[in-house]
Amino acid sequence: MGNDKFSSLAMRVMEKRYLRGEKPEEMFKRVAKHITSRYEDKELAQYWALEYYTMMSKLDFLPNSPTLMNAGRPLGQLSACFVLPVEDDMIGICDAVKNQAIIHKSGGGTGFSFSRLRPAGAKVSSTQGAASGPLSFMRVFNEMTETVKQGGMRRGANMGMLHVWHPDIEQFVDAKVDKTQLNNFNISVAITDEFMNTVVAGERFRLRHEKLDPGVPNTVDARALFRKIAHNAWLNGEPGVVFIDNINSKHPLPDLIESTNPCGEQPLLPNESCNLGSINLAHFVRGGSVDWARLGDTIRIAVRFLDDVIDVNLFPLDIIRQMTLATRKIGLGVMGWADMLILLGLRYDSEEAVQMAHSVSQFIQTKAYLASAELAKERGVYPRWADDERSKNDWKPLRNATVTTIAPTGTLSIIANCSGGVEPVFAFEMDRGHIDETNRWIHPLRERRAELGLKEDVFVKSRDIHWSWLIKHQAAWQKNVCNAVSMTINMASSVSVEDVQDAYTMAWKSGCKGLTVYRDGSREGQILRDSSAGEANEAVEADTGAAPNSIVPRPRPKRAYGFTDEIQVGCGKLFVTFNRDAEEHALETFVETGKTGGCSAQSAAIGQLISVGLRSGIKVEEIIKRLRGIKCPACTNKGLGITSCPDAVARVLQGKILIQKEAKKAEFVENCDNSCPECGKATVPSGGCVTCMECGWSRCS
Repeated sequence: MGNDKFSSLAMRVMEKRYLRGEKPEEMFKRVAKHITSRYEDKELAQYWALEYYTMMSKLDFLPNSPTLMNAGRPLGQLSACFVLPVEDDMIGICDAVKNQAIIHKSGGGTGFSFSRLRPAGAKVSSTQGAASGPLSFMRVFNEMTETVKQGGMRRGANMGMLHVWHPDIEQFVDAKVDKTQLNNFNISVAITDEFMNTVVAGERFRLRHEKLDPGVPNTVDARALFRKIAHNAWLNGEPGVVFIDNINSKHPLPDLIESTNPCGEQPLLPNESCNLGSINLAHFVRGGSVDWARLGDTIRIAVRFLDDVIDVNLFPLDIIRQMTLATRKIGLGVMGWADMLILLGLRYDSEEAVQMAHSVSQFIQTKAYLASAELAKERGVYPRWADDERSKNDWKPLRNATVTTIAPTGTLSIIANCSGGVEPVFAFEMDRGHIDETNRWIHPLRERRAELGLKEDVFVKSRDIHWSWLIKHQAAWQKNVCNAVSMTINMASSVSVEDVQDAYTMAWKSGCKGLTVYRDGSREGQILRDSSAGEANEAVEADTGAAPNSIVPRPRPKRAYGFTDEIQVGCGKLFVTFNRDAEEHALETFVETGKTGGCSAQSAAIGQLISVGLRSGIKVEEIIKRLRGIKCPACTNKGLGITSCPDAVARVLQGKILIQKEAKKAEFVENCDNSCPECGKATVPSGGCVTCMECGWSRCS
């Protein structure tokens, strides 16, 4: 297997993250040899090592990043997903921070529920003081992540979750409105069926916590809280939502799930871990049909691979080792789903494609169950999780409590040169890089369209697909997946907050276990450029907060923050007020003249037009450029240093806003939500995560 099998980007990713003086085939041999070290029989070990190597080298299947990084190396930690408990006492909190650091050092990501922590202001009996609340402690976890380098290869990722009934839920929902906060966390609200039913009924919802007096009424308007969640997700993609009752009703174990891993696809019990891997579905189409036989063989081998990982894994904590050996959760997933549909001649946004999702996911689930049962017969069942009354009625003789998960495949799909997870193709042609550094990338199936005889209308990209089709696909896969489906529901820039609410409701009713939405243009430094979309897909600067192709100004919030400057002009005094919203987005200007006179109507009009421009996505720099240097005799003849009232407004904006902007840019450049922390380029929202298509960095792998 030569390097010419891989794209230039795939080689850069592997050289930076996985290879240590190796060639790709040597990496796969290293991994296969280590995973089969559990076998005492040398011939058996050699047999399965060849099977594993062949499966990986053909790019039919790839394990999660920690396995590729650490197998056969001293660190030896092979799992990607962990959930840690956060108890409501200082010792428990400190233990969780310590354990988080150990896991991040080993290369894993961590999920937490902060719902056990008493709300801000609640009484602390040991000190007679008041609790500071979950958010204050989340900042401690965030700072610890910032200081720990994962295995020398990547910084850690976290999921921070709070149940919707927690008294601090509104502050939690607003936690990432300030983009400089909690940058090492994805945050999600754990939404219950009770809450959703209360939203539907239009009633008030009761907030509660065991450390509060249950007799004290504490309720919120359910619809108002639901809209607040949707509004913030509309604004910048967070928080996500997790339908916690959907998760627990399908969980095979009696204990309740409180949180998930960082991208939401792996619900885990406290102190539990899971290792994941993905099959490249694009490799299982022959002659326009699914090659079910070869797919079935690959599933059987992949399940054995993932189960073997558990036995050779060097777990970062003994309590995690014990929990993982007791439940033996694995997560076999997929990538290349959109590519498979193209090869089958199906549009992503069609009922035939959704039905195919049902068929493929059901096949994978069934074959994975059978493979686990085969292992149970060969190696013995671990019965701890099947001993309770709940499980006796429907317990199956499986070795693994769960077998399937649809995880983000950011770097894996780059290596395999296929579409990510079960999402549509982001774009079939993309410019990777900036300005004169641009490199054109063309989707491999697009390049081979004529050769393969593929229909033009099946090449439908993400921005051309209505968000409801993505939820249909997510729901179809979820029906046949043990764990959950990590997927980003990309929405057009023009969608409303009500559309986001409708998406949540549709996902909940469809049986999805969570939802992550991203509205086009809603974050800083937006994304890759789809080279077929022209200028409409250009990046949005931090000072606008609006979509690049939006023609409807974003609504004005109820509260704004700003300053007023007084400046002397030819006709007297001019007062320029500039306001930002809570997210530091440029929002509006008001321009007024003093009592001595002046062009009051024109000044007011300038302010109104600037405000409309700012809320429609026009850059502050562009406005300044248009206003600077406009001349008026009343100013130019008096030596005031300005040339007109419009010029005065421009100078105020330039003197205050751009200086502040540059200072903040310098201070927070490493924390920018959508900038790759390694190469500084933009990232793509995918699989409930983000991936840099320039260097291959992923927040989650």
